[in-house]
Amino acid sequence: MFGSSLTSATGLRSGVEVAGDARMVGGCATGPYDARVHEVSEGYSIEVVREEDLDDLLPLMRAYCDFYETAPDDVELLALSRAMFADPEHEGVQLIARDRAGAAVGFSSVFWTWDTTEAARIGIMNDLYVAPEARRTAPTKDR
Repeated sequence: MFGSSLTSATGLRSGVEVAGDARMVGGCATGPYDARVHEVSEGYSIEVVREEDLDDLLPLMRAYCDFYETAPDDVELLALSRAMFADPEHEGVQLIARDRAGAAVGFSSVFWTWDTTEAARIGIMNDLYVAPEARRTAPTKDR
């Protein structure tokens, strides 16, 4: 499910597939990375981070770092984000989640690496953060 949502949100293609354990395999793919917004549930969306998202993203990244009791400089955090959207084929992608009102409520970072057991590039979700006030609030479908 995550892999297919990431594919829709980022426009990743060229061999990206979802394995049974929901990780992406098969190459980090080429763009287009402007297939930007993917609605996930009744007004909630996941968007690929761009420059105009950084003011909303930084407080989420800061809260994530605070949780882990680390304190990278804001300039360093922004540099990380800019490196990713400047070269998503090699660096990875950051995604930002927004609620119905458009407020940023979470983010994730997916970095590309190699997996010998798959003989392929894979995406590793390194960061996943949801603001406390947004946890358990997204609508879910009955199973």
